[in-house]
Amino acid sequence: MNPVTNNNNNEDEEENKDDDLKKTYHHSSSTDSGGSSCDFIELPSEDVFKNLKNARGFAIDIGGSLTKVAYCSNVQRKTSLVSDEFSGKNSNKCSIYEIFEKDEFVCRLHFIKFETKFLSTCLDFIQQNLLEGSSSSKDRTFKASGGGAHKYKELITEKLGPHISEEDEIHCLIKGCIFLLKNIPDEAFLYQRYGNPEFKFQGVDPDIYPFLLVNIGSGVSIIKVESENNFSRIGGTSIGGGTFWGLGSLLTGGKVSIIVARIEYCLMFFILFS
Repeated sequence: MNPVTNNNNNEDEEENKDDDLKKTYHHSSSTDSGGSSCDFIELPSEDVFKNLKNARGFAIDIGGSLTKVAYCSNVQRKTSLVSDEFSGKNSNKCSIYEIFEKDEFVCRLHFIKFETKFLSTCLDFIQQNLLEGSSSSKDRTFKASGGGAHKYKELITEKLGPHISEEDEIHCLIKGCIFLLKNIPDEAFLYQRYGNPEFKFQGVDPDIYPFLLVNIGSGVSIIKVESENNFSRIGGTSIGGGTFWGLGSLLTGGKVSIIVARIEYCLMFFILFS
């Protein structure tokens, strides 16, 4: 991931804001093998927001600590087709391979996350690169979820226009979880601390109900799911990712790094399975 340049450099106030933009930025794409990071980021670059200009679907989840962005775009890629034919002149019937390349357009999902305090900066970038000068901007609808979707509704509407559709966070979370469990092999597994093997992965099974969904964000919610539209919150705690993020900020002098973010995930995994 590359550091980004702030285009709003015509006001002293904006320049002072830029000095405070010190954070860690995460990015992943459906075809990328990994990400990189830098210590100082002012504004997301076009390398981070790949194929943003032709994004067809756009969603943003604004949590207490992190904001997550997902969008779908059409990208062009080369695909190889292999034909296997037998030559009649060859008595050994050795196969002859022919390889053809063609260009095709495919849908690609992009996922990005950053600290919620940089939401305004991110919205400015999206406004400049996705909406301005786009003939189809009036037809675009932005999906927004999380507590921040309500808290920052006026800011989002000001930056992106009246194209915001607020979605219920828990309902979206459950629908996404159901989709993964019903369609993605090895998405669910059984863990036995002293078992052999420790992890037993499960295949796709349409009969997934009932199940407990433990959603770890700034806080923790435990949800009993009996169907896509029948679920209830049965427990939770305010001690979660936000607590660890705050402790990490204190221990690192306010510099929350990629290492702290990765430790957070490891800690949450340890809490669940220890």
